[in-house]
Amino acid sequence: MEYKLSVKITPADVRFLRSELAPIIGCLCRLATPASAAVRRVLRDEDGDGVLIGLPGVDPYWIDAALKLMPSRGLRRAAHHTQVVTEPDNLHIRTRRSHSDEVASIAVMIASILGANPALCLAGALGHDIGHTPLGHFGEMFLTQKTGQNFRHEVFGCVAAQHIERSGNGLNLTKQTLRIMHRHSRGSGPLLVSELSLEEAIVMYADKIAYTFADYNDFCRLLTSDVWIGLSPRDIEAIHVAMRRLGQSQRERVARCIVALCRESAGVGYVSFCQGEAFNFFEAARQAMYKFYPSNNPSRHGFPGNGAVYDSLAEIFPDINTTVLFALLCDDDLEKLKKKVGLIATPALESLLVSKLSVADIIPHLRGRTIDPFDPDLDWEGIPDVSYAT
Repeated sequence: MEYKLSVKITPADVRFLRSELAPIIGCLCRLATPASAAVRRVLRDEDGDGVLIGLPGVDPYWIDAALKLMPSRGLRRAAHHTQVVTEPDNLHIRTRRSHSDEVASIAVMIASILGANPALCLAGALGHDIGHTPLGHFGEMFLTQKTGQNFRHEVFGCVAAQHIERSGNGLNLTKQTLRIMHRHSRGSGPLLVSELSLEEAIVMYADKIAYTFADYNDFCRLLTSDVWIGLSPRDIEAIHVAMRRLGQSQRERVARCIVALCRESAGVGYVSFCQGEAFNFFEAARQAMYKFYPSNNPSRHGFPGNGAVYDSLAEIFPDINTTVLFALLCDDDLEKLKKKVGLIATPALESLLVSKLSVADIIPHLRGRTIDPFDPDLDWEGIPDVSYAT
């Protein structure tokens, strides 16, 4: 039966949609990634969580999510990395960390409906943005411009997880979680899933659904603040119209997209969200938001101060890859350095970096090492996680 969207989800809508979802619960379970597929890079006795790896009945992807990513430095840094607004005064405006939590909530719900592995979806969602730089995507743009190479957060996330976390020893995540982290990004382009696993596709879609509607929430907060938005009244109204078509609140919009995605996926036999009224409205809303993102982009001013900070890092730490060190800064680290570069002597700047900023406890484990921020380093076979369960 075809379901026509109304502006608000009514009690009748809820009853109808529940009746539509009930028969498809677990419909793609045959495609789920089993615990037995998990592989890690090193043996358990080389891993701080080794005592729990391979225990019978313990899903290795829960270990990735709960023991490795949740306490990670990368996820803590994400709380101080730009989602849409850098260092917002309103603490309800999203950071990369709160965005990751919203992606995780959507991914786990979709996984539960379709029969995917929810632990793997949770791990991939938590880790998907730990490679972001200060200023978020705008930091990526700066590093691409500065280095002449295409800096990608989904690549650097794999680098950080394997070669920077835990004093340079890495988190020893499963390859399945790392692949989700590496393959989630699409930008404004088509949402293609043909080469993705079930869980990879779910996290990719969850990311898009999460940021489209959450960023709009923050966009509305900015409209009532003194933050400049470089959009015309017509463009602003177009964003409002696109969002209202899917519901009156973020929760309604997210729910409609989850239901539409799950129904479509059940029909075609794989994760899909590319047709129908809900998708058309979603895609219109997503593309409307891509008019807002460039308007809020500091690169239009030439990244003032970033180059001076980058050059100072290169001078102070010649034995550390400068791109890696810059990418590990938090938003407030970068702003503090911008204010100090050129005003204080190099020894004082070095003291600030090694004693007071977020990178202070990472720097000792970067010195003298060759770390390539442009190589995800996923070309390894790995060791079966469950080999220790017997």
